Amino acid sequence: MHFQQALVYAMNRQHVSLSELAARTGANPRWLTEITTNAEWRPKLDTILRLCHALRFNVLDYLTYAEADSCGQAPSSKLQAPSSKLQAPSCRR
Repeated sequence: MHFQQALVYAMNRQHVSLSELAARTGANPRWLTEITTNAEWRPKLDTILRLCHALRFNVLDYLTYAEADSCGQAPSSKLQAPSSKLQAPSCRR
């Protein structure tokens, strides 16, 4: 899964800068710069929840985007608005 790309997408979608996200989460801005530029970033669930809460971005949409991108699929247009009824795309390897 591509968590880093999903985070950058969520930040752009919500028009939140690194400095604003740092202020909202209390995180070190250098750490945020590191994770938004590291394609190998593998966050813990609590980190995903904290970042999505700070971004006011639906967690299921975030995970769907991360998985869709890892399957080589374009993110679904369903990600335009938060929805609790999204199904994760199936990725067969």
